Amino acid sequence: MKRILAFSLALLASASLSLQAAADRIIQYAQLPRPAQTFLEKYFRAQTATRIAEDYDDREAMYEVTLSDGIEIDFNSQGQWKKVDGDRTPIPTAFIPAQIMQDLQRRRPGDQVMEVEHNRRGYKLELSSGIEAHYTNQLRFSHYDD
Repeated sequence: MKRILAFSLALLASASLSLQAAADRIIQYAQLPRPAQTFLEKYFRAQTATRIAEDYDDREAMYEVTLSDGIEIDFNSQGQWKKVDGDRTPIPTAFIPAQIMQDLQRRRPGDQVMEVEHNRRGYKLELSSGIEAHYTNQLRFSHYDD
């Protein structure tokens, strides 16, 4: 009986910690990693952060910043951007490698970038036409997705 009670308490404590880890914690701008602050000051100077949340994903801090114009930016624990989402409106593109933007303008003139993600595989850009353009980390075009 004591074993069942101990196991139940351990399970309850584990579930409680999981729920706490899943919850966002609202933080101040100064608590963002310095590279994230620099990124925001350089590329999104005209907007202000209306919400900054810290979340833990697999024990690693992640940061989600919502700007006054509705753009959401995700940063990893080192403060490097991972995703910029315009919420169905075009986003600034000065932070996207110039080689990608030049190639994209050549391939899809008139299309605007609505969202961009960067991960270990490369870059994924969601365009105003609904097409996703994929590029490698070597900045080479890979493919389109609908």
